[in-house]
Amino acid sequence: MTDGEEPQGGAPVFRWDDVSDDFAGVLWHYHLELPVEGSDRHNLPLALEGETLAFEPHAGGRAAVEEMIRRGSLRFRKTLESELSGFDEDVRVLAMFLFTVVRAIEVREEVPSGTDLNRVRATKILGCRGDVVRVPLVVLVEEGRLVVDPERDDVDWIASRWASFPRWFQDGMRKKHARLSRLSTGRR
Repeated sequence: MTDGEEPQGGAPVFRWDDVSDDFAGVLWHYHLELPVEGSDRHNLPLALEGETLAFEPHAGGRAAVEEMIRRGSLRFRKTLESELSGFDEDVRVLAMFLFTVVRAIEVREEVPSGTDLNRVRATKILGCRGDVVRVPLVVLVEEGRLVVDPERDDVDWIASRWASFPRWFQDGMRKKHARLSRLSTGRR
C-alpha cells in the first residue's frame, strides 16, 4: 500500500497517520466514498436512526456521519490495527436505503509488505437492495510499491462463482468485463 500522493486512476491511498514507524503486523485499510444526492441527504439519516454502523466510532460518531450525508458525501478512509467487524453489514444497511450500488474497499496488509503480493489481500464490497457481494481485487506492483485499484476485479474468481451471485451483480459485471458478458444469468 502507499501512504503518499494519489496514484493515477483514482486508486485509494491509505495514510498511516495512526501507525508507528516500527509497526510490524497486520493493518486493515477501509475506504467508503458514497455520494448522497437529492432527498436522500435528508432521508438517509432518518432511515439510519434505528441502525448501528460499525465504522461510526472511527468516523467521528453518528453526528459526523449524518453531517457528511447532509453535505452530500459520506466518506470513510481509515487504517486500523484490527479488522473492523461489521463493515460488510454497514454496506448492506446503506444499500437497503439507497437506490444505488454502495461500494467499499477492505484491504488486509501484512507490514512490512514491500512488493510481496501475497502479503496484501484487497476486497471490494458491493451492496445493492440489501445484498452484499465481496469480490477480490488484483493487487499490482507499480514503481516498486503495491497498488490496489478498485477497478481491477479478479475476473477468474468471479467467473468461477458466477451462478451464486445476485442478478444485479451479474448485470453490472457483464457490462464491465467482456469475458463475463457471455455467461448466462443466474437464478437469483
